[in-house]
Amino acid sequence: MGLALTWKATQELVTRVPLATESEFRRAVSAAQEAFPSWRNTPVTVRQRVMLRYQAIVSENIDVIAKAIVEENGKTFVDAQGDVTRGLGLILLFSFVD
Repeated sequence: MGLALTWKATQELVTRVPLATESEFRRAVSAAQEAFPSWRNTPVTVRQRVMLRYQAIVSENIDVIAKAIVEENGKTFVDAQGDVTRGLGLILLFSFVD
C-alpha cells in the first residue's frame, strides 16, 4: 500500500509513497557498500563534476522540487523555493570537500 502522504492543511490524501521491503533495503545498502570504494578512489575533480552536475539538475528543477515540498510539508511555495536554494548551497559546499 505505501505510506500515506496527506495535505497538511486539510489532511486530504495527496498520494501514497511506496515503502521498500527489507530485501530491497538490504540490496540498496549492499550496492552502496560495493560502490563506495570505487567512489572513494575517484579523483576529487571527477567527484566535483558529478556533484556540480547534480547541483545543475536540482537548480533546473527548483519549482518542481518546491512543489513537492509544499505538498509534503504544507509550506508556502516561496518558503519551499528557499529550502531548495539553501540545499543548492550545501551541494556546492560539499562538492569541494575531500
